[in-house]
Amino acid sequence: MERSTKVNISTVNHCIEDTFKIIRKFRIPYKLFFNIDETRLAFNEVNKSSKAIVPSVNHIHHYIIPDHAQAATYVPIIMMNSIYLQFLVVPGLEKVEEMTAKEIKNEEEKSNSQLFVIKTVTGWVNKKAFEIIMLKFVKKLKEDGINERVLLFLDKLKMHMSDEVVLLSSKNNIITAYIPEHTTHFYQPLDNRFFKR
Repeated sequence: MERSTKVNISTVNHCIEDTFKIIRKFRIPYKLFFNIDETRLAFNEVNKSSKAIVPSVNHIHHYIIPDHAQAATYVPIIMMNSIYLQFLVVPGLEKVEEMTAKEIKNEEEKSNSQLFVIKTVTGWVNKKAFEIIMLKFVKKLKEDGINERVLLFLDKLKMHMSDEVVLLSSKNNIITAYIPEHTTHFYQPLDNRFFKR
């Protein structure tokens, strides 16, 4: 496949070795491994249904995008096999509005996972939206009394590697492990476990 041919195996091996070195050096337990990723959702306003935009069967790098539907982005943070925090980034930000994360509470579901909605102009996660997501993650760790180092797996996107995110992570005991380019469809835990369901 097109993406697969670009995979640098030595880079992947170095990444895996370095990650294990970090885990051993700081003695980070499995329960403090976190993973964050984004997936697009299409909304049909007529029947209020939603559909994940998933890789097609024949070409994993092509995407099935429903026609005539607004799209948003779902961003869960997974801890072990459960959702730790979740965000829905929706289109519709007005120029006069400030980008914030508003919590949506569902009293019927007795879920420990909080859901926040963030508005951007397009419904895509941008640099500012991702900084808000990281700030909420830091706040939740503190609320839960998690003060030791945690390991956060991310895709190697520019917004995931911005100076602001790196500084925020280093100040709050978050060690970031970036999944090598062109390998996320194989190695991204959220792709292979959570979104695959």
